[in-house]
Amino acid sequence: MEYQKLIDLLFTQRDEKYSEFNKKIVNTQIKIVGVRSPALGKIIKQLKKDNVDPSAWKWHDYLEVDFLIASMMLSHLKTVEEKYAFIGEFLKETDNWAVVDSLSGGFSISDFSIGLKWIKKFSVSKYPFVRRFAYVHALNNFAQKENLSEIFKVMKPDEHYYVRMGQAWLLAECFLEDPVATEAFLKENPLDDWTINKAISKIHDSFRVSSETKEYLKKYRRSRKS
Repeated sequence: MEYQKLIDLLFTQRDEKYSEFNKKIVNTQIKIVGVRSPALGKIIKQLKKDNVDPSAWKWHDYLEVDFLIASMMLSHLKTVEEKYAFIGEFLKETDNWAVVDSLSGGFSISDFSIGLKWIKKFSVSKYPFVRRFAYVHALNNFAQKENLSEIFKVMKPDEHYYVRMGQAWLLAECFLEDPVATEAFLKENPLDDWTINKAISKIHDSFRVSSETKEYLKKYRRSRKS
């Protein structure tokens, strides 16, 4: 499908209120059409059915096109290594969490040894949204008790807001999986105060954590220095 025809198709499904809503929450310089998820899902399904090749479409031009490219390329590429390599390139120039989390949510893998290799690589990327992917991907695929010690070793201080949010989100999920191991990490770790406090706040938001535990965890809150 020619790129302009794709854009025309997306605009037939535009919801202006949804477009304005996304502009507020996604915080991106990429253009937003305003296509709701159910409609976008139908478009993706039809494009995949028609075996449309997205490789020539512009990256980071429209948010919805990025969602389409991400989903279709993950389906098109055959090997896990090819998929990780694509993700690393695709996220270099993105500027928002939504594309990162869409990619992570659409990419399932059970082999922790392969996943950990790429998580380690992505976590030290100079591109912040590649780094965010490392932590969100770990959350979505590998936040199981047997993996946490290796995941904790990957975590390191970061100055970028959306990377630190990804770390906090991951730590909250780790706590639900293994409270003892995660508490030990909360007690002693290299992360900044803001990230640890945000992780504790996210744990407090969980309905799966008792009131007593939430109160107990307050002792790990730090005075704000960063």
